[in-house]
Amino acid sequence: MINKTTLLPSKIIKGQSVETLHAPDCSSVPFFTAKGIALVIVCLVWLPVATDAREDTSHNLATKQQQLRLTSLGLSKVGEGHMKWFGFSLYRASLWTQNGVYLGMPEQQVPDQGVSNGNPVVNGIVNQPDSLPIALHIVYQKNISRETLIDTTVKEWRRLKIADQPQQLRWAQQLRGIWPDVKPGDSITTVMDDNHHTIFLVNGRDAGKVTDVQFGPALLAIWLHPETRAADLRVRLIGQQGG
Repeated sequence: MINKTTLLPSKIIKGQSVETLHAPDCSSVPFFTAKGIALVIVCLVWLPVATDAREDTSHNLATKQQQLRLTSLGLSKVGEGHMKWFGFSLYRASLWTQNGVYLGMPEQQVPDQGVSNGNPVVNGIVNQPDSLPIALHIVYQKNISRETLIDTTVKEWRRLKIADQPQQLRWAQQLRGIWPDVKPGDSITTVMDDNHHTIFLVNGRDAGKVTDVQFGPALLAIWLHPETRAADLRVRLIGQQGG
């Protein structure tokens, strides 16, 4: 769960070797021949194309599986987009809500305690409509370690001034028991339910739950906060094209 915010290229683990049908054999011809030089040029051009083909295939498989799970939860897609770093795609993200429309996150991060004129009342304050339940689905296209995911998350909480440091560290420790290292094609889905609990799915399977009602809004703020570093992705996630 990262954005272009604090991910540095040095923290991204290099991907596995490309295995694609009809890829040229770049080691079969001596280099110092006309044929060898020509093959090297073909290989240099082929590598990014082959990598994209592998990433697209893994993305399609993961997305198909996860979309079925999100649909089974009664959620519809709001928007989607890529997170890129220096032109390289790190992951593809999509936002899901019950009616396919993003209305915002709850201002009061505690469960409903009454209703006034159709809006929930929390601690005596009338809440505006929000988008719960809501889900953020991410399919990764690079190898990224769990610690990099968590470190990036904590840095964004600090930048956005979300919670104090002890709370951030407690949340980070909970995430260590839920998030895995990810490789191309892996997905992590964050679902915040009507009770303001946060459920995680990894590759479509239940991976853990955080019941702290302040955690879900804090985590999703990394992508949905107006001051997110992933501003372009946010526009696509919440369905505001070009604005």
